[in-house]
Amino acid sequence: MSSSSAPPPPTPGKNAAVLAQRSIEDALALVPEIPFQMDRAGVGDRLRRAVQCAYAVLDSDVLAPVHHDGLTEAAALVREARALLVQAGDRREAAALDRAIGGLDLAASALAMGATAVAQIQLARRSELSGGGPRSSEPPRERPFRASQGTPSLHAFARRPLVPELPLDPVVPLREAQPPPRKLKQPATLDALKAFAAAAATGELEKKLGEDGDGAASGAASGARSAPEAAPEAAPEAAAEEPPRFVHEPAVEEAEMLRRLGRDCLDDIAIHRDLRRPNAIETWLDQEPFEQRLLDNLDCFASVGAAALPLVSLYFAEAKAPDPGRAFAVALALGAIEGRDTVDAAVATLKHSAPETYPGWIEGLWLAPNPEIDAAMVELAAGPRAPLAALALEVLALRQAVPFELASRLAWSERPELAERAVRALAAAGPRDEAIAVIEGVLARTASDAVFLAGAEAAMRRGHGPARALLRATLADRASPARAAGAAWLLCLGGSAGDLGPLLSLAGAAPSARLARGLGRFGHVEALGLLVSLLGSGDEPLVEAAAEALERITGAGLRETVEEPWEVELPPEVEAASLGEALPIPVRKVEKIVADPARWEAYLRRSARRLDPEVRLRGGRPFAVMSIVDELEARSTPPPRRHEAALELWIATGMASAFSPDDWVARQRAHLAELRERVSDEGFPAGRWAFGLTRSRPAPPPPANVPRASFASTIAVSRPAELAGALPFAPPPGTAPPPAPPAAWPTGDRALPFVPPLPVPPAFSPPAPPSSRAPLPSTHAAPPPVAPAEGAPSPGPASVSRAGSSAPPAVDAPSFATTQLGVLRPKEEEPAPPVSGGAPHVPRDVLPFRRAVAAEPAPAGADARQSLGGLPFRPAAPAGAESADARRFLGGLPFRAPADAGAAAAAPALTLEQHAWISARRLVEPARGAEILAAQGIAGEDAWLAADRAWQQRLGADRLLYERWLQLMAYYRGPGPR
Repeated sequence: MSSSSAPPPPTPGKNAAVLAQRSIEDALALVPEIPFQMDRAGVGDRLRRAVQCAYAVLDSDVLAPVHHDGLTEAAALVREARALLVQAGDRREAAALDRAIGGLDLAASALAMGATAVAQIQLARRSELSGGGPRSSEPPRERPFRASQGTPSLHAFARRPLVPELPLDPVVPLREAQPPPRKLKQPATLDALKAFAAAAATGELEKKLGEDGDGAASGAASGARSAPEAAPEAAPEAAAEEPPRFVHEPAVEEAEMLRRLGRDCLDDIAIHRDLRRPNAIETWLDQEPFEQRLLDNLDCFASVGAAALPLVSLYFAEAKAPDPGRAFAVALALGAIEGRDTVDAAVATLKHSAPETYPGWIEGLWLAPNPEIDAAMVELAAGPRAPLAALALEVLALRQAVPFELASRLAWSERPELAERAVRALAAAGPRDEAIAVIEGVLARTASDAVFLAGAEAAMRRGHGPARALLRATLADRASPARAAGAAWLLCLGGSAGDLGPLLSLAGAAPSARLARGLGRFGHVEALGLLVSLLGSGDEPLVEAAAEALERITGAGLRETVEEPWEVELPPEVEAASLGEALPIPVRKVEKIVADPARWEAYLRRSARRLDPEVRLRGGRPFAVMSIVDELEARSTPPPRRHEAALELWIATGMASAFSPDDWVARQRAHLAELRERVSDEGFPAGRWAFGLTRSRPAPPPPANVPRASFASTIAVSRPAELAGALPFAPPPGTAPPPAPPAAWPTGDRALPFVPPLPVPPAFSPPAPPSSRAPLPSTHAAPPPVAPAEGAPSPGPASVSRAGSSAPPAVDAPSFATTQLGVLRPKEEEPAPPVSGGAPHVPRDVLPFRRAVAAEPAPAGADARQSLGGLPFRPAAPAGAESADARRFLGGLPFRAPADAGAAAAAPALTLEQHAWISARRLVEPARGAEILAAQGIAGEDAWLAADRAWQQRLGADRLLYERWLQLMAYYRGPGPR
């Protein structure tokens, strides 16, 4: 059969052939269930030939002679097979026999009607028939063989239609064969007829028949008893002579050798199904060589050609136990050969398989390249068998080929496994508004938790806002623990900052590893306290999930190398004999995230001020959608986390893509490159709790009566380039841009749990100012002086308000509410001691710090603050005091910040804004250096140098802090009064 040409249009003969083919295959499936002794091989042979005739009709034109002859020959074969089934036994005593005969009656009727319709068409168009019908000038050419590289190629070659070799051996106990009925000699004369009637009336005929039956049975028994006695008297047969050694054996036929080679290829394909899955020490990229070996075996099987193709179904049937690997091999091998007959053969084999093999079928049919699989799965999903329909829906969803009509109809199914898959498929099938209408109806009426959560996930992926309100109500109700846990997971991926309270409440009442990982993706600073408390739970999966969540939010890089045993599966007899404990188990060294609560509490105490509760964090930085793509691309991301990241990406962006973490590695690379480009083009804003994120827009111009600093606080701080363009001032011409951050921060996979750090932004280089600019009034508000008079009370922390957020309920964990440091809306902060021990020191010539000369004195105190714009900066607390913000962040933990007493006494405590303002103004106005220092309460140049050295160490140890400092420097270096 050649499949290189386009399929002919439908005709009455084709429709009849399709209906007959389906009915014949159903009858073949029922033959093993018939409990009678019969000629099963004869029935199977005739029905397979009938299917081949049906494919001949499907592959020919209506004017071709084979179009009519195929229908008539198939009908004759069906009638012969039906006659053999009728002779097997009474159809009323076996339901399988009755259904098989009924299916063959339907096939014969359809074939007869199709043959009649085709004969009428050919008669009406007989003038077009010449020499046996239309013929092409050249025979159809085969498609050139192309090797598979990364993904399987679709192969085509000349062959006969494929009919599955299904097993027909009985699977039910056979009934004993009934003796054939006695045949009486028919009366030939009228007297003989009268005598026969008289014998029947008197009972002599019945008695005679009984005696004849007993005699026949006794004769058969005596013959059976005499047979062994006569055996010794028989002449003994001559003993067979042994063949001589080294006798010449004829060579194996070429076809048999090709079949053996094809079977070996199927074995390798089945084995590589497991090899392409990463183990404990492998990554998803490490599977590419295994996948290429699998594809090489697939190409080798296709190169064998038609010799091995009919054996594929027999290869699956010979397994002694359900084997998903063989199912995968059959589905992928048949799905890589062009034509609908190969797909039909795979589906026919699937219908005879056990449910334990369904995962292999799903994977093979999804990864196979034959486009006819989509139509075959649609037919299977519309069939009466719910398990097969659910399998077909899953295959269609993976192939992104679910018809909206099919999904919307099956979403209302009473079978939960069907409704769940159908409503989840609506996340990508059909128009958005129509899909949302179906999803809302299912969510309002379903009583199944699985269907409800699948519908909620589909609504979230569609960007349907009311879905969040429904999930919040479900989380608050908690009538169903499973439904509440699923709602919490979806809110962690696509909720808002106001959902933190219910999430923490559920995590405190019923903690789970999945919810802990969800809180890590949620990225709220105030969840850190609960996560630290979960480290002491004693539940190993929960502890690992909590540590992963802490690392995902903060990017602390707290890791340790530990030894853990390999997961070894011992044989059952070894475990039964209690020998497993005595056997030495090998160990391996792995790097894990630190799970010590004390170390995390110490780290969080040190980093309290840089963790902003107003921003969604990922790795210590404002959350960016591109970080999800980075996680999907990272080599070290485990497969389960890649599935979670993919779902988070769909919910956060509302994008639809065919990407799957289980796809071919080459196809994943292409899809990830496409996703990276799409995410980059969309320009999603950073630091948001994402749900249906919209395209970011340029920042509006500042209002006329709003201080410049408060307007600057509304600008996203995650994009230095955009920030530079939005700033109202630019540095003076000729000013060298600040240097790039040092390369001493963690890079690679160590920066996040599994995600490489975001790319280091380029050096900050604002655009040059216009050639002429009108003088502007001075609006550069300076921070307030360093400290109040001795003995004056320290002002309290600035209050934090978030629109739409609610305070979380009390849980048994410290509450982490931090202050902001380095954000353009600063609050009061505690003086930070210089970082010591392991922090890289940045030389003075690296950072843009310059000494200034003495200048005229400037106004200080309230007058200075009024002239500088009245920014809401407040003096820092005394050096030995502990701020209320730090106490609230630590949640009452008995730890205090280590401080260098000598440095604290010599260096004045400056906030990041104060240090950036002093540095910027002294750089722009060197003549007013003393005035600038006096405005901040710094007594002399030596005190400034001490404070400057402390900040150099802090900026060199914290990349995020250094980036904020650069942004503040660019803002404060505007042209002020000279």
